[in-house]
Amino acid sequence: MTWFRGRFCDNYRELAPGDGIAGFLGGLVWAIATFLAVPVVVAGGLGPFAAVKRSAELIRTTWGTGLRATLRFGLIQFLLMLPMLIAAFIGVFLLVSGSTAGFAAGVVVVGVAVLALFALGAVFSAISSYARAMIYRYATGQPVPGIPAQAFSGVFVPRRSRR
Repeated sequence: MTWFRGRFCDNYRELAPGDGIAGFLGGLVWAIATFLAVPVVVAGGLGPFAAVKRSAELIRTTWGTGLRATLRFGLIQFLLMLPMLIAAFIGVFLLVSGSTAGFAAGVVVVGVAVLALFALGAVFSAISSYARAMIYRYATGQPVPGIPAQAFSGVFVPRRSRR
């Protein structure tokens, strides 16, 4: 599903160059609609299209602070990755400094920064997948092993009916 979104957005950008806002909004809508798609596939045994539909339905009916929690999680991830990105940027400057010592230091700094970025990305991906699975279980009324129900009380708040 992620591959599909990436290919769709890439192709859309090629068809409508300079339309970054529409691409961003399309990516945002896709991210929201597929928020629970993987747990739906795994636990519900649905195919990819039905999983996206069910995920969007769950988000629509139980909209609340879950999206804000995801945005906070992304901000924390960005803030933890920022020093590594800065280190990689400095390492690139060292690489092109022209001196042998600067080049050697740049290789080490860039290498360590890239490895740290991959490691942190893997950790956050695992945490995110686990959290989504637990949120899915809660949203579908299933027991969440090892986590008290009160911990999820603010994650999803039922949507108010429109009048």
